[in-house]
Amino acid sequence: MARSIHVLRSGALGTALTALLLSITLPSSAQELADTTDTTPVMSHQEALSLDAEEFTKTSSLSEEDMESRLELENEIAGSIEEIRTISGSRLSAVYVLPEEALAIHVRLTGDNEIERLSELSSSLPVPLHVEYGATYSQEELVEATNEISERIVLENIKGVDGVEVSGTTESLVFVTNSEADNSTRSSLVGIASEVLGPKPDVASRGVIHSPIGVVFEEHEGSAENTSRGGVALSSCTSGFTVVSGSVRGFLTAGHCGNTQKFSTTPTGSLTQSSTFKSQNYGKAADIQWHTPTVAASFKQFFGSSATSATTQLGTQTTYVGQGLCHRGKVSGYSCGYVTSVSFAPTWSEACNGLGCSAVFVRASGTNLANRRGDSGGPWFGGAYAYGIHSGGLIADVGAWAAFTPIAKISTLGVTLYK
Repeated sequence: MARSIHVLRSGALGTALTALLLSITLPSSAQELADTTDTTPVMSHQEALSLDAEEFTKTSSLSEEDMESRLELENEIAGSIEEIRTISGSRLSAVYVLPEEALAIHVRLTGDNEIERLSELSSSLPVPLHVEYGATYSQEELVEATNEISERIVLENIKGVDGVEVSGTTESLVFVTNSEADNSTRSSLVGIASEVLGPKPDVASRGVIHSPIGVVFEEHEGSAENTSRGGVALSSCTSGFTVVSGSVRGFLTAGHCGNTQKFSTTPTGSLTQSSTFKSQNYGKAADIQWHTPTVAASFKQFFGSSATSATTQLGTQTTYVGQGLCHRGKVSGYSCGYVTSVSFAPTWSEACNGLGCSAVFVRASGTNLANRRGDSGGPWFGGAYAYGIHSGGLIADVGAWAAFTPIAKISTLGVTLYK
């Protein structure tokens, strides 16, 4: 089957319907009451996480019980990883976990001087912390370079490149390419990377010049495709989580889906409901928008690991490399994969509304990860925790990779998760 990269047109809202919208007319004063009268079954975080564990064990040697414990720990340490990023500051080169190993946090830093606060934090963590010093580049420097490279790929119209990212685990850049890329393309990309991140003297080594950063090519079949933008009905999109601004509730979806949307109230329902566009952030650093339902009520739930039972929205978390997360799309349904980078810049056509994308998107891949046209706008989650809003990726029923906007970006819309 031919596979291709596509900025996905999202599917019917009910797919991820975090908004879990009822197809009944209610006055605004009755919306709180509606939360208690809906008959849709609702799962707890633990019940949802159990289904995630079942999905991940299809490609893991862990038992479902052990996988569930691991996924619970992954959610638990998300806050600690954010603290590590803060403590490390401008010296942070990478922080990640390795899916194929016992759960542990790995940190790589520039310079040779130890950071005592990391040692102090280590004793309070539920998993081991491994710190490596002596990295050549900080993550901040790598992201800045990736942003410049992304801009050049778009401006120079380099074909066959669907994205570039800071490797989550090694000190290198990863170019995600398709069948249009040839040796000349790869040579050009190496040249650009060398120009942007060329040899750098190491002060600690008294001026010794390091070689340019490593460049890795991740090649996939297929090619990038253009996508129609404004005016795409939500019948070909997926909804994300329920959000609130003051007393106004609504639902998230992808910015490229268009501003006029109808939706269903279940993953398989008909498009009977109307919505009102509120605002969007669709450009270099995000692909999100939100709408309010015209007559239906909104709920603190979303369809995630189940298409028949909704999951309670527990809150938001920080994403990190190596983490196992899942998503739901109208077309592909429910599938899971592992985060490969939190500094990914898509470069497929119109990925960022005609602009060069910044390296702030998250990319995930997996043996069983699915990604189809129609999935855009859907939720990325771990159990009941919200992590992001789906944007696009490699079109495939299995073995896909996908990119999403981190959930923290919803603050730019003036909304917060409804929970």
